[in-house]
Amino acid sequence: SVEQSSLRATSAESGMSFFLASSAQASSSGDQAGLHELPAVVKLVFCNEFALKPQMQALRFALEEAASIIGDVLTVKKKACKFKEWHEAFLERSPGMQCLLVTNWREVKPCLEDLEPPASHLKVIVVEDEPRLVPRIRKWAHQSGFRIRICTTDAVSDTLRNTS
Repeated sequence: SVEQSSLRATSAESGMSFFLASSAQASSSGDQAGLHELPAVVKLVFCNEFALKPQMQALRFALEEAASIIGDVLTVKKKACKFKEWHEAFLERSPGMQCLLVTNWREVKPCLEDLEPPASHLKVIVVEDEPRLVPRIRKWAHQSGFRIRICTTDAVSDTLRNTS
């Protein structure tokens, strides 16, 4: 659909900005050619029990495109327990790399429960389209000590761009 294409296109641009800003080797020019030459310094992980279902397709495509811009592939985990297993191995094999976890309200607390804030290698984006839950998420995020951004599905690209 047009909406999905638009989300994917803006994600590519914003993903590039976010990952360039996060890279120690990034130039200020932000050109896409230079981006492909950078080593992946950020691992993008999507944790959502519906991650592979049709209703998450637009979001997943946007995240896959953002990951491909930095020469990586999106890591998808359906449940927090699988993310935690992956994360433990990630810390061992990739010291110094950053991890950007994109998840929802249902999975964020279990994903982070065994980690010590602020977990400087980890940034979190909580995607929530239910407005009534946002105040609760915001309160929890503030108290958690982690670096957490909250956004709706259609604002993921802007959130990626502004995550630093």
